Amino acid sequence: MSKYYNSLLSLLILMMTFAGNSTAQNEGPEYVNTIFRTVATHKFHPLNEENSMTYDRNLDKAGIGNLDNEDWKIRLLAVRDLVRAKTQGHDIFAGLEHPSPHVRQITAKALGITRSRDKMDQLAQLAREDAVAMVRAQAIMALG
Repeated sequence: MSKYYNSLLSLLILMMTFAGNSTAQNEGPEYVNTIFRTVATHKFHPLNEENSMTYDRNLDKAGIGNLDNEDWKIRLLAVRDLVRAKTQGHDIFAGLEHPSPHVRQITAKALGITRSRDKMDQLAQLAREDAVAMVRAQAIMALG
């Protein structure tokens, strides 16, 4: 099921890459920084004690029970925009060293979708050493 889900998600993001407007201007060196800033400043629900999944602060339960919550949309659009940035030649690898775990996660996801083989050692280091389990797991998936 996980392999099917990942393939479906990758297809959805690739389709979105070529449809709709980007949340950031795709010109100039600030393009990627704008994406990182948007993700880093969004007030996501916190992670659970193991730092492995989102914890709904309103319901006091693991996962998100509120269908109106837009954390998913911020992540999905950021991944879409990073995939666009990577395919347009922008360097998105700085996101792997960003202080925000959400930025590190979406950067690893985008690198996995684009099947980037540049700086694999940096992605492998993230998979081994990041303090947040969610980020480590995403880096492992990106490595294949």
